[in-house]
Amino acid sequence: MRKLYTVIGAILLFAAGIGAMHLFLYRVVPAVEGGELPLEATAGEWFTLRYPSDSPVAARARAHVEYLEGVMKELLVSTGAVQADLPERINVFVHTDHRAQARIIARRRSPRTAPIYRNPVDIIYGEDPRGEFIQMIGDFTFGQNRCRLLRHGIIQYILDPQRDHHLAVAALPEILRLSLEDLLLLAGRGHFRPTVYELFSSPFSAAADVGLEGAGRIFALFAPPVGVTHDLEVMAMSFISFLVDYLGGLDQVMRLWRPGSLERNLQLVFGYELDRLNERWQEQLVGIGPQDEGWSLLAGRGLIRVGRLKEAMALLALAAREEAAEASLEMARIHLLLGNWDEMEKKLEQAVARGVDGRYYRDLLRIYQDWSTNYVAGVRIHSPSQVTAFTPSEVESIVADFKERLGLCDTPFSADQLIIFYNAPPGLGPRTDHRMGVLQICSRAKLRYRVAEYVIAHLYRDQTRSSLLRRGLAYYLSSLPEADYVQQLVSNLILIGRPIHLIDFDSFPDEMVYPIAAGLIGYLLEEYGPEKMQQLWAVTSSLGGRLSFDTAMSSIYGFTRRGFGKRFTEW
Repeated sequence: MRKLYTVIGAILLFAAGIGAMHLFLYRVVPAVEGGELPLEATAGEWFTLRYPSDSPVAARARAHVEYLEGVMKELLVSTGAVQADLPERINVFVHTDHRAQARIIARRRSPRTAPIYRNPVDIIYGEDPRGEFIQMIGDFTFGQNRCRLLRHGIIQYILDPQRDHHLAVAALPEILRLSLEDLLLLAGRGHFRPTVYELFSSPFSAAADVGLEGAGRIFALFAPPVGVTHDLEVMAMSFISFLVDYLGGLDQVMRLWRPGSLERNLQLVFGYELDRLNERWQEQLVGIGPQDEGWSLLAGRGLIRVGRLKEAMALLALAAREEAAEASLEMARIHLLLGNWDEMEKKLEQAVARGVDGRYYRDLLRIYQDWSTNYVAGVRIHSPSQVTAFTPSEVESIVADFKERLGLCDTPFSADQLIIFYNAPPGLGPRTDHRMGVLQICSRAKLRYRVAEYVIAHLYRDQTRSSLLRRGLAYYLSSLPEADYVQQLVSNLILIGRPIHLIDFDSFPDEMVYPIAAGLIGYLLEEYGPEKMQQLWAVTSSLGGRLSFDTAMSSIYGFTRRGFGKRFTEW
């Protein structure tokens, strides 16, 4: 108990410290400084450039402000907007890096400072400013655009209008490619992050004091994206590039930058249905293939991502004629996955000889070149020579058992084989990637659980958002058949002392929650069958209904976790 009080006291002290820092940074400092930020200023015809005194831009501020004004005027011409649509004076903040940008935005948004710096735009020195400028043009000229697929797509198109934006999408395996309807669905569900301009500089952004929470949101924008994949971004770019051609120019596409959904605006402004545009877009993608430069390399990479290594190797052999260095590196990667250490070394040497940095793969080769590989019937196991691992036949038997219990015996895997790196050094080697069919397993005790995760991810495809469902199903499948779920569930409920509807992985230790989740999922699967379990998984996924676990459970089974207690007792 004393230890608990110590922890609580530490948390309260930390919270008090954060509060004091917030008060000092966002209330006291602006009050003392009169709201002015510690920045130099250079005024041009239209822009006022603001920058730290030690910024690289300081030595050529006048030339830089003229350059930025010229970039904005060129964008006005290409978008069909006019300077009169934008503010008479624009404050352009030039930051040295993202950390400095976050600090300045946090201070600029305080109540005493915000009125001084109206109509701001934030750019990083040395980076292309057009992405920020196009958002200002869109928001001031055309209106509030909440469709982040459109916003992101236009930004990326503006940054590189001459690029073939369709090639990367056309080279994706079918399983990774999404329809326009699915893309818009994910965009509406937060799979495209807001931009700095949208959050903190747009005329439609909230005017409240940013505070520490807002500053944290700024930093979060530069962290590795969670739930936002490169695939979504390239598909957004491809669709916008298609619209530019189909509608007759960027100025026509910018007419969609307005309040309302993209689907509604396409119909309202141009009279086009979403289905028709999706068909035309897909037709354009289908016309791209091996005859196009760069396609074989990109398609080979895509096939590696879904575990179709034989097809990938054949395409990369074709790509080696044009892009030998990158193709050789990708083939070295395939040989690593297959355990062909000698072939991996040859391809790696070819790639390095053509200027590719191969240090990472050289390090991996030194680790794995003495390992043994065991391959039988679609399962490949790599392990240190002196370590006794499980056999491929044993793993295949586990996979067959899981498929049968899920009612999916005839459903094929998209990957050619299941590849396991057993007892690999922590943080080194191919990481677990269920779609690719690669598992890194550190101990035999984790085998059944990791294989269960792989089977579920492959056969159910779109991932559920419910950790209770995802982890509970994997734990249920991976437990040995003789496990007493009733006893484990009841024992852990008594130990936690909370009703089941209040228990989740965020609030209680994993080792207590796993048996409870497994008992619940096991009951639903055994009593109601695998088809309803698939429905539950689908409607809690990002492309399904995205329902909460209890809402989905009520819709499919007719009761929630609250009503589970009575049924479980009767069971």
